[in-house]
Amino acid sequence: MSQIESRVVCEMRLPELRFELVTQESCGPFARTHHLAVPCITYLPPTAREPARVCFGTPDSHRDLEAVGIAVIALGNVPLHLVSPGFSRRDILVCHFEPSAFKALSGFGIDPSAAMLDACRDVRAAAVIKTLDRILSELEGSAVGRETVLKGLALVLMGELARYFAGIDESAQANGMLAPWQMRKIDARISDTGHKRPDLAELAAICGVGKRHLMRGFKATYGMTVLEYIERATFARAIQLLQTTDMPLKQLSEMLGYASQSSFSAAFGRHFGDTPHCYRARRRAGVQADHGFAQLTRDGVSIASGHGRQAAA
Repeated sequence: MSQIESRVVCEMRLPELRFELVTQESCGPFARTHHLAVPCITYLPPTAREPARVCFGTPDSHRDLEAVGIAVIALGNVPLHLVSPGFSRRDILVCHFEPSAFKALSGFGIDPSAAMLDACRDVRAAAVIKTLDRILSELEGSAVGRETVLKGLALVLMGELARYFAGIDESAQANGMLAPWQMRKIDARISDTGHKRPDLAELAAICGVGKRHLMRGFKATYGMTVLEYIERATFARAIQLLQTTDMPLKQLSEMLGYASQSSFSAAFGRHFGDTPHCYRARRRAGVQADHGFAQLTRDGVSIASGHGRQAAA
């Protein structure tokens, strides 16, 4: 496992915050778990490499790991497991919070909700990012007036974070829609070809809600029922496999979660008015897909992208 070489280039201590400008040398792939004494937010420059993937607590499988954004918050009482593809030499900003001050602005208790943890993994609020970028510039720039400016920016950062946490899930709850983290969990599970198709109860458990709540929220978010969404994702996957592989239809049917080849062929025929065998034969002969097939991948659910209507917005 690669070792991370880092050094603190510049530091500023304030009553409720401590800013650090840290230089990290180039590093190869690694996995580690962070146990932090105090909460902090780390601001990382954008990179062309694949982003690191994290989860709070100990992951049960790779599906628990999700990509981090350019700003990620680590909590003082929750382990952060990270898997990184490595990075080139970089400068990062780390803002350490005094625990009681962070609790006051975030509203976090001992057991933060899944929505709150997801909000920590990828902080996208423009005002927060803009403030972090300004703090980083101050630490990299002239020392003249630095302390005075950083004191003001510390107050701005804490205020913007308070607004950010207060707004988590407010818009989704106002109109009965699912939260973004719930949508990503559903898409990831449906896209998982290593297991049979999920049922309503499993998806509700993943989202931390009851089945009725999931059905209402899903309809409001995607404009279709859960079962319709799963079916469209399954057929998108079927089209992909029929176009790109020579997999026998029996094996393909089992992979998609059907009890038999005949049940898959019947469902495929009801949806497209054609059999899987005929569709594959026409594609091999160079016949383009008709409107029904094209519509599935253009306006419906693509298993490759894992996004529904709102997620693409």
